[in-house]
Amino acid sequence: MKIKKNLVKVNGIDVAFYESFSLKSKVPLLLLHGGGLDSAMLSYGSNIASLGEKYHVIAPDLPGYGETDKPDVPYTIEWYKKFLEEFIKVLGYDEIDLGGLSLGGGIALGYSLDHPEKVRHLILIAPYGLTDKIPHPKITLWLLKHPSVYDGINKLILSNKIFLKASLKTIVFNQDNLTDDVVTQLMKVGHNPDSGRAFRVFQLSEIKNMKLKTCYLNQLHNLSIPVLLLTGTKDSLVPSKDVKRASELISHSKLVEMDNCGHWLPRDKSTEFISELKKFL
Repeated sequence: MKIKKNLVKVNGIDVAFYESFSLKSKVPLLLLHGGGLDSAMLSYGSNIASLGEKYHVIAPDLPGYGETDKPDVPYTIEWYKKFLEEFIKVLGYDEIDLGGLSLGGGIALGYSLDHPEKVRHLILIAPYGLTDKIPHPKITLWLLKHPSVYDGINKLILSNKIFLKASLKTIVFNQDNLTDDVVTQLMKVGHNPDSGRAFRVFQLSEIKNMKLKTCYLNQLHNLSIPVLLLTGTKDSLVPSKDVKRASELISHSKLVEMDNCGHWLPRDKSTEFISELKKFL
C-alpha cells in the first residue's frame, strides 16, 4: 500500500499525518510515536504500508515533532491528550483503535482512561506512565539542570554516524534494523534547532519532588477495553517488569514480550510487531 502525507489544522497548529489504507474505515488505527527526535515515519515508516493492506492507518507527527508545527506550548501529557481529542474531532471520527510508543503510549493510555467510549482497542508499546521512578535519576536530573552540556552532548552524537549508531544501541537491539537511512534521518532532524525542544519541555514538566508526575498504575483497573501490551526484553528505558506489572492490573489485557528487542520496538522487530497487531485487532 502507498503512504500518503496529509496536512490538517488543529487549534491553529498545522499537523502532518501519514495515512495508508485499501478501504477507508469508520474506525481507523491511530498510531502515536515516541519522544526525543522521533516522528511518525521514523517509528512506523516500516509498518504503515503493510498494516494499510488490512487497516485504515493514521500516524500523525505530534506537535513539536517531524513535519508538524513546533509552537510554544506546555507539551505536557495533559496538553497532548487535549490535542489528540481535537485531532480526532477534526478528522471526523467517533471511535478509533489507538496505539502509542513510549511518550505516545503514555498519551494513548491517558486518553483511553479519559475517553473509554471512543477507543475500541488500545495498543501500548513500551508505554510511558507505568512508574513514577525517574530512569537514571542522577544523570537525568543533572543534564536537565545543565542544558548547555545536554545540547553539547547531543550535537556531538548527532555529528557522527558512528557515535549516533552507538548511542542507539540502548533502544535498538538488532542493529541490522538501524539502517543508514534511519540514521541519516535522525541526523537531519537533530540539526533542526527546534528539534528536541518539545521533549525537553515535556521532561521538565514531568519531574516533581524527585518523581515522575504521570503514573497511571492506580487507574489501570478502570480500563475495560481490550489492551495489547508490547515490550522488548532488552528495553532499558521502559523495562519489561513494569509492562508485566501493568498487564496484571488490566482486566482485558494481552502481554507480548519480544526476545532480544529494545525500546524502539516497531523498528527493532517490525515483522513481529505487525504480526502481533494483526492478531490482536
